[in-house]
Amino acid sequence: MVAIGVFDSIRAAIYPGPPMVELSVTGDGAPAGPDNLVYRAAQLIVARCSLAVCLRVWLGKYIPSRAGLGGGSSDAATTLRLVNYLARAGLSDADLEEMALQLGADVPFFVSCRPSRVCGIGEEMIPLESWPEEHLVVAFQGRGLTTADVYARFDASLTSPEAVSSIRVFPHLPGTRHRNDLEPAASRMDPGVNELKQRLHAGGASGVGMSGSGSAVFGFFPDEAVARACAADLSKDGVWAKATKAIVGPCPVERIESEVNW
Repeated sequence: MVAIGVFDSIRAAIYPGPPMVELSVTGDGAPAGPDNLVYRAAQLIVARCSLAVCLRVWLGKYIPSRAGLGGGSSDAATTLRLVNYLARAGLSDADLEEMALQLGADVPFFVSCRPSRVCGIGEEMIPLESWPEEHLVVAFQGRGLTTADVYARFDASLTSPEAVSSIRVFPHLPGTRHRNDLEPAASRMDPGVNELKQRLHAGGASGVGMSGSGSAVFGFFPDEAVARACAADLSKDGVWAKATKAIVGPCPVERIESEVNW
């Protein structure tokens, strides 16, 4: 798993008072109640740390939902980090990762955002020594797929474990072969997956793939100018497309309001 430089926005404020969580959401039609991972993350850390606070959270959604980009998971992890910081709860990354696993298999990774091999149900993270700053384009046509639906359509017989791709997507990881076992199922549910991959190739990508359970796709580009040109071309046709890079650490948490004396 590798994080990329495409972000949602999260702000929070805490006030002394009876424990409660309020969440406001703008963009992408994401829910503002218990179905939102940010809301659940906020409730979890408030309860875990016995915080006597009213917590207000504002979430601005820019990462499309149900695209396989980990937007909800990264938002949940960031919420844990943000509340831990604002409330001075003193939890370590290991503590936050343990809590994060209760929210979803992808959430612990986003606590530190170090490029890692992730195993088990998300609790085993083996950091990679380094990761190059490749230029990427991530694109999504708007047909969201739920992970549960894609797994329901998954048929292991469709993907040979010996499948070899001529695309050198991860050339710096010796012996790796780029393959997403969920892609055949996702492609049957959304033919736009293959269409977008073809467009990324045509736009100059040296390697393409599907992210997570889909249906967003990504491509690696030789330089920033070519990546930006491809993203702009896709955007003209109504495709959500962003030129970006891999990142190797979490977003900073900033205190923008005055200190509070409890």
